[in-house]
Amino acid sequence: MDNYDKNMVIKRQEVLRAKIVILYILDYFAVPLTKEQFVDFVSAEELINYFDLQTYTDDLMKVGHIELSESEGKNYLLITDSGKDTVELFLSEINQPLRRRLNDAIDEKKKSFNIKTNIMAEYVKLDENEYNVQLTINEGAYRLMYIDLNVLTNKDAKKICENWRNNARYMYGDLLHLLTKNNGENQVNDNNKEE
Repeated sequence: MDNYDKNMVIKRQEVLRAKIVILYILDYFAVPLTKEQFVDFVSAEELINYFDLQTYTDDLMKVGHIELSESEGKNYLLITDSGKDTVELFLSEINQPLRRRLNDAIDEKKKSFNIKTNIMAEYVKLDENEYNVQLTINEGAYRLMYIDLNVLTNKDAKKICENWRNNARYMYGDLLHLLTKNNGENQVNDNNKEE
């Protein structure tokens, strides 16, 4: 293999890694980001230059790994299911130290984003021994989660609402992670066999 071929292989690996980093960032944020928020984050972390970022983002939209959604006059970038599958498949392209750095930077940046988060928790008495609890998380114009459940006591309804108001962001991430796992861990077997 001559130097030209080696350089082409290296360039392809760099492009693949950059695209996986883009998908990883969108996946880890777990909320829709405006294009401006996304570009600002990637630029601040000095991960990919602006022009390559635009090219790679467009490429990922063309193949259906990212989609653009408009809400309230703003364009939001969203990772698709195929984008999430791609991240999972090629996660090894992002070394552990870079993943830790990205995770820390994303966690910190989430705190500073001006994303209006609306966490709601309310309950109503249905009858003597039944209460309906409704829990919601909205990010901007997007409803991220809505849970509607019935409980037996006023005490349980109040405690659920209190816990939701205080911990909804963490619960959302944990629940989303559990529900989107592809491996066999913690799966419920619908075909329970009686012995």
